[in-house]
Amino acid sequence: MFYERFTALCTSKKVSITPLTKKLGYSTGSLSAWKDGTIPNGQILSNIADYFNTSTDYLLGRIGDPAPVAELPRKLAPDEEILLHNYGSLTGQGKEFINQTVTVALNTYKKGYSSPDVEVSEQLI
Repeated sequence: MFYERFTALCTSKKVSITPLTKKLGYSTGSLSAWKDGTIPNGQILSNIADYFNTSTDYLLGRIGDPAPVAELPRKLAPDEEILLHNYGSLTGQGKEFINQTVTVALNTYKKGYSSPDVEVSEQLI
């Protein structure tokens, strides 16, 4: 199943199988083994799935749709978690104030001010 899916993806993307296999860092011996029914290890499957923007489940024949799976949300950094927690504890008016403040700060920063704190506070007054 893997080899058939791999070749179908190569065909659909108009990519030659042997050069792609080498480009991804695998030997023609690996390609021969896959053709004979060997299933690549998880890292190889993951690399090929990433290249084609599909899932390893599709490559293994577990699902029929080669469409990419939704990306998992990234883990928030500690400072982002604190910010989100604090924002969540605000009332509607507090959230509105924070949103306006951030908008002013971003616009000020985009204009190239070297010290956005001063300009932000002046624009809010």
